Amino acid sequence: MSELIYDPFKPQFDLHFQGKTKANFKFEKRIGMPVRPVSVLNWTVFLIEGISYLPSMRAFKASKMNDGDIVYEKLVSLRQNPDKSEIATKLLKLTRDFIEATSKYVSKLSPSSSLIIGINRKRNPALSPTLVVQFNLPNRQNVKRVKRLDKFSSYDEAIQFIIGFDRQIQKYLESNNDAKFQFDKSIADPDSSVDDLDDRPYQQKLLVALQKYVHERGFNYTKGIKYAPLQFKELTTAISDGLKVFRVAEHQESSTHSDVISRKQRTTGVVGVKFKLDRRALELYVSAVTGIRDGGFHKEKKFYLSKYKLEEAFKLAKKAFHEAFGLPPQSRQQYLDDFNAFKGRLLLIVPQPLLYQVADGLEGHSIAIAKHSKRPTPIDVDPEEAKWLRFKVRNGGKFKGGQHPNRRKNSSIADLSGIECLDFEEDLAELDANGYKGDKSDQTLIDNAQYLDERLLSYSDEEIQEAYKEAKLLINEINQLNELHLDALNEFKDSDYKYGNFGSASPVDVDFIADCERCGAKASYTATDGKHLVTCTKCTHKGATMFNEWRAKLDWNRKNSHMISLKQIPHFHFKNRTIDNSIRYMESVEKLLFTEIDKQNAKRDLALLQRKYKLEDLAERFSKPGKLFIERLEAYGEWFWISMAVLKRYQLVGKKWNS
Repeated sequence: MSELIYDPFKPQFDLHFQGKTKANFKFEKRIGMPVRPVSVLNWTVFLIEGISYLPSMRAFKASKMNDGDIVYEKLVSLRQNPDKSEIATKLLKLTRDFIEATSKYVSKLSPSSSLIIGINRKRNPALSPTLVVQFNLPNRQNVKRVKRLDKFSSYDEAIQFIIGFDRQIQKYLESNNDAKFQFDKSIADPDSSVDDLDDRPYQQKLLVALQKYVHERGFNYTKGIKYAPLQFKELTTAISDGLKVFRVAEHQESSTHSDVISRKQRTTGVVGVKFKLDRRALELYVSAVTGIRDGGFHKEKKFYLSKYKLEEAFKLAKKAFHEAFGLPPQSRQQYLDDFNAFKGRLLLIVPQPLLYQVADGLEGHSIAIAKHSKRPTPIDVDPEEAKWLRFKVRNGGKFKGGQHPNRRKNSSIADLSGIECLDFEEDLAELDANGYKGDKSDQTLIDNAQYLDERLLSYSDEEIQEAYKEAKLLINEINQLNELHLDALNEFKDSDYKYGNFGSASPVDVDFIADCERCGAKASYTATDGKHLVTCTKCTHKGATMFNEWRAKLDWNRKNSHMISLKQIPHFHFKNRTIDNSIRYMESVEKLLFTEIDKQNAKRDLALLQRKYKLEDLAERFSKPGKLFIERLEAYGEWFWISMAVLKRYQLVGKKWNS
């Protein structure tokens, strides 16, 4: 053992090992043994078990006892002022000598102290628990054997199960085999009766584990029985009877469960799936019903539309609901019917300021909207909240520069709910434009059009007047933004920066991914089932799950901007500029870019409002901005925040653009 075993000053711990060790000990990967931190002079040194440091003697001491006798003892002294090299050299030599001298004294692990016997409760408390026998091997393996308690017909069977497992463990230890432990059923199931086996080391642990389970579940049990087989029978009978009572009580509550798995939710028209607004984050989410709390309230699992596309969130919610209640998976047609009903219901409950969050799932679709005996209540959004929603979109999903409206005041929610209905005349025109050859007299389209005319578009005079007021506010906002944008554009043209654009490269083409800011390792991009994600290849650092590639990459780059060089940014023409000039340039870019983003968002809101209420008296028919155009603006917004973070860092440390 002349080679270096480990670095006593900088050990490499095995983070994946979950076995039990003594207090303050952690497993060191290279030596394969637990070490503990000890203060040696001015340093922290990690020592294996059996080696200690004596401060009064300024020396390391190694000692080993076997069966009450000292079989090895050695003292290694240090100089008055030793350096790290001397400490490491002497400690490693002592460690090697100690391991070589004591390797033949491998302690026999007795089952009474090292074997763990427990009763594990199933996730469903009405099911029979399991008997678990576990052993922690010295080579960091945790091995266990598990069997359902109701499979044992007698005390003899349970003891044979435990002793057989322990017999194989002892054979493995005696072989001094470094290979991974493999369970062998032929060795583990002895043919001997319990009378021929010594069950005393296991008896107490087994009975204590059973008593603990019975006490935790509150089952009735006759105490005072001394004879082990009879005590085992009484305990298992108490468990069996208690589970029967529990199953009866659970069956009586099944009516509530059956209601959950059969009743359609009000907000979606679909069983087991809800659609709500998180008012703190001002974000919509799809939630799955996964259980029932005390009092009949639902347990829910949420899927936010800021993280998932609409259809993806719906699909995950349906899957979570079916898994939670043990329902079989839906057929393709059943899923499509549910998703179609879900989209149709959204048009009835989603207000106009929130439509952008569901646009990816509704745009370009003809949706069948069923007639409802009772029209669902739309989600209410305060005008103040609508303003902050636009502000949030501008600032990359965060409320920068101000306070969240729901934390600033307890605002009363006005009844300004809105929906966007489908314009079927426009849908039919779009079918013609796209060369649709099918039957456009389809009864579904006709029924939907008639229903929308009769029900969805019949607003009261008061609602229409409120819509006109909202439209005028949006028009004024657009006019103000036009003036601000024109001023920003003139400032851009009159400046010395020479460039009137942000570069020739497309902002949605992201050709690099920054290294991880936490550990410096490379990052990896993956796309699975419509989920786009960037993760570190070494540590657990990861970006947000996005619904397209450029958003995932830019989100990661924004979080790890300290690892980005200015030369890597393909936009905003930083080449040959000083850092101060680039920052001033970006300040003018901010005015130009974000007034344009706000203007396009306001135009979209106005177009949707006009379509919803048929506001024919407005000066013109407003159209929504193109989806790709909005995406490019949003991508430039992300590049802006990344660039400013890099520029500020360069300015702080005095770097140049090409360094």
